[in-house]
Amino acid sequence: WQRIVFPDGKALDMGAMPGSDGAGYAGLADKTNNHYLRIFNSAILMSAVTAGITLSQDSGNSDNNDNSARASDALSEALGQQLGQATAQMITKNLNIAPTLEIRPGFRFNVIVTKDMAFSKPYQAFDY
Repeated sequence: WQRIVFPDGKALDMGAMPGSDGAGYAGLADKTNNHYLRIFNSAILMSAVTAGITLSQDSGNSDNNDNSARASDALSEALGQQLGQATAQMITKNLNIAPTLEIRPGFRFNVIVTKDMAFSKPYQAFDY
């Protein structure tokens, strides 16, 4: 825990103090969001991008009988590869999402005070 924010908006810097659950065990456990929907959507999108890259490449079937390479064919292949690789790298970042711990409001926990905390004066609630 880094700081305490009081209801009137004032904050007190605590440094880095560890937290514990109600039984005194280190860390907190509540709801875990594994981001399955986001990961599977990214995997499906990645498959579509890979298929698009494959379809954008010339398979060697050309209308020309002289088998000469055209600049537009080379440009479209290079553009398809580069855009596909850039998109694939961006999507890959979504596949490496760590699970998120969600602590619901009202969850009881303890902060283990490891150093002296100096309050300038007793806290008085702000009267609205």
